[in-house]
Amino acid sequence: MEKLNLEELVGKFIGESKILSAREVDEKTFLGVDKIEVTLDGGVKKLLPVDMVNCTTSIVAVDFTQQVEKRLGYVLPKLIGIFTDSELTKDEISYLLNGRIQNLVAELYSEAVDKLFGKKQYDVTLQEIDNILKK
Repeated sequence: MEKLNLEELVGKFIGESKILSAREVDEKTFLGVDKIEVTLDGGVKKLLPVDMVNCTTSIVAVDFTQQVEKRLGYVLPKLIGIFTDSELTKDEISYLLNGRIQNLVAELYSEAVDKLFGKKQYDVTLQEIDNILKK
């Protein structure tokens, strides 16, 4: 696990939420990055990649836009590195970003919804969604 002082995270912020506690977990991301569990105010628990936590925590609360910029600031150099190392052209990158990735994300989302409800998303009723939201 990338060295991260979990005690130093307590009292810092992820966006507008204060970190109340942080602990190691035996879980990794899709790319093999270690995760930690943070408990935020309100008792909300999140499993987050260690390197994302390193890049996005702050000593003061930040609004949604600032938090998104921090998260994207972490991701963008990695994407540019992959594009550069792969010797992709501008047109290939545009095609990838404007079509392929959007389609893939939509397919993955649809598959996840299908698994969540046990049926195709177009068969999910508004009542079923309301029942989940009321839980």
